[in-house]
Amino acid sequence: MKHIFLFICFISTAGAQFTPNYIDAAGEGFLSIEARTPIGGNMGTTLGEQRRIVLEEAISRWEQFLKPEGPVVIDASFAALACSADRAALAGASAVTFFRNFSGAPELNTWYPVALANHLAGRDLSANASEIRVRANISIDSDPSCVGGRGFYYGLDAMPGNQFNFLRVLIHEIGHGLGFSSLLNSSDGSLNGGFPDVYTKNLIYLPTETPWTDLTDQARLTIRQSGVFTVWAGQNTQLAAPQVITDGARPLEVVVDGTDEKLIAALASFGPSIPQASISGELVLVDDGVFPTSDACEEPLINAAEIAGNIALVDRGTCSFAEKIIRAEDAGAIAVIVANNVPELLNVMGEDTGPFPTIPGVSVTMEAGVILKNLPANATVTIQFSQTPGLNNGRPFMHTPQVFAAGSSISHFDINTEPDLLMEPNLEVFERHPDLAITLMRDLGWTVNDVPFPNQNYDFWVSLNLDQFSPSGMDDDADSDGVSNFEEYAFGTDPSDANSVPSVPLALPDGSGGLLRITRSNQAVDVNYQLQSSTNVDDFFDVTLSPINTNQIVGEQVIENFDLGSLMESTFFRVKATR
Repeated sequence: MKHIFLFICFISTAGAQFTPNYIDAAGEGFLSIEARTPIGGNMGTTLGEQRRIVLEEAISRWEQFLKPEGPVVIDASFAALACSADRAALAGASAVTFFRNFSGAPELNTWYPVALANHLAGRDLSANASEIRVRANISIDSDPSCVGGRGFYYGLDAMPGNQFNFLRVLIHEIGHGLGFSSLLNSSDGSLNGGFPDVYTKNLIYLPTETPWTDLTDQARLTIRQSGVFTVWAGQNTQLAAPQVITDGARPLEVVVDGTDEKLIAALASFGPSIPQASISGELVLVDDGVFPTSDACEEPLINAAEIAGNIALVDRGTCSFAEKIIRAEDAGAIAVIVANNVPELLNVMGEDTGPFPTIPGVSVTMEAGVILKNLPANATVTIQFSQTPGLNNGRPFMHTPQVFAAGSSISHFDINTEPDLLMEPNLEVFERHPDLAITLMRDLGWTVNDVPFPNQNYDFWVSLNLDQFSPSGMDDDADSDGVSNFEEYAFGTDPSDANSVPSVPLALPDGSGGLLRITRSNQAVDVNYQLQSSTNVDDFFDVTLSPINTNQIVGEQVIENFDLGSLMESTFFRVKATR
C-alpha cells in the first residue's frame, strides 16, 4: 500500500486575527477563475473560490479552540513542490519569523513563532507583516504523473474518496505555522543562533530522560533518526494523551522485577525478537577472564555455569555485537543485554554479515548498564515490550524515523499512533477536530479553550487559573463565592468569578420520574464522581442510575443525563467529587 507523506519545510526569515492573505498571481492558485461545480458542501463556483473556502474553513477549525490576542495573517499560495509517481509534498508551511525576549515571553532566551509571540505579547511584533506562510503543491491538481493524478478534494464533508483532502492538509499546515515545529538546524543539530525554541524544549529523549535542548549537537543528529525514543513532555498533552491514543509504538524495556525500574532498550536488527512479548531470568554479568572482562570477546566465558539459563549482561566494545551474543548463547544464555560504552545514547545493534545468534539481543544505554551492574546478586529482570502502546507515562512518541526526513522528522507525532492524529506525517484519515494538536498548542503557550476531552489534573489547573497571590489550596475559595477551589475545578466553573458556581441537581416530585441532569468538568482526569440520593436531605447514599447517551459539552463542562425511571417518593440528589 502506498503512503503519501507531508514533507514540511520550515523556513525562518527576517489587523484582524486569523486573516488569510492570498498572494498568488491573478488567475492562479487561490485566485484561479477556472469554473467548478460545488462539491461536498463547498458552494464555490470557481477553483480559486473553492480553495479559498477550504482555507477559511481550516482557519475556523482552529478558531474553535484558539483565541489569539495578536494578529495571525496567513500568506497562502500555490507553487510547484516536489512530486513523483508515488510520493508528494502536498503542502508546506512555516512561521514567517521567530521572536525571543519580548515583553510577555514566558521563558527568556527562547524562540517563539511570531503568531504565538504576538499572542503572548498582546500586540503585533512583526510590523504588520504576515505570521504564517502556507504553500500548496499545484502539481497535485495539474500533473497527471504526480501521485497518479489523484488531485485535491475541495469538499468540506470529509468524503475525499481517492483524492487528498485539502481541508485536512490545510488544518495540518496551519498547525505547523502556529508552532508545531522544531527550529533545530537539520545539518548539524545545533540550536537556532544558540538558543532553544519552545517546541524543542518539550522534546525528551526517553532512554536517558534528557531534554533535547540539553543534548549535544551530535547527539541530536543521531537520535532524530533513532526510532521511537523521543516523547512529548508538555503537561497538557501528557494528561490528555491517554484519553485519545489507543495504540502505537511499543518500545522494549528492561524491567527489574520487584521494583519500579524500567529501562528503555532496543532490539538488535539481527537475531530473533523477544518471544511472546517478554522473557525473564536472573541477570548475570559475563566474565571472559581478559580485561575488560565484561565485553564477551574471549572464549570460553569463565562463568558459563552461572550464565546458563539466565540473561547475560555484556559491555559494548572490542568485538562485534553478534560475536558477544553468540558467546553468551554458547554458554547457555536465554537472552543478552548489551550496555553502550558512550554516554547519553541508545545504540541499535546491527550487523552486515553472519553468523547470527538464535537468542534475542537488546541494547541499553551506558547509564542503564551501570544501574544493571549495581543490582544485587540473583536479581531477576524481564525484557518486554511496553505495556502502554503509543505512550510513555502519558507522553506520546514523536516522529523520528530511522531515515531522516527534513522538515518531517521531529516535527510530527509518531506515524504509528492510533487513531491517526492531525499532526502525524501521514494523511490516511480525516478527523473533525485537531485532537492532541490543541493540547500541544497549550503546552507551547497558546490560550486554548473548550478542549473536548480531559486534559488537566488539579495541580495543573491551579497553575493555569490561580496566580501566586490567590489562595490555591483545595479547600480555599479564591473568589469568595462559597465554592472551594477543588469544587470549582471538579465542576468546571470559574474560580475567579463569584457568579460562576456549580449547577445543583434538582429534586423531582414523587412518581414523576424523568431525567436527572448533572453538570461537571470535562477536563479533570483525577476526579471521581459519585451520585448520591436522599429522601430527607440529611442521609445521602451512593446510587447508580442509567446514563442516557445525550451528553452535551459546553465549554469545558459536560452535561450528563440520567434516567430516573419512576420515583415513589420525593428524592434529592447530589454529586460527590473526590480526588
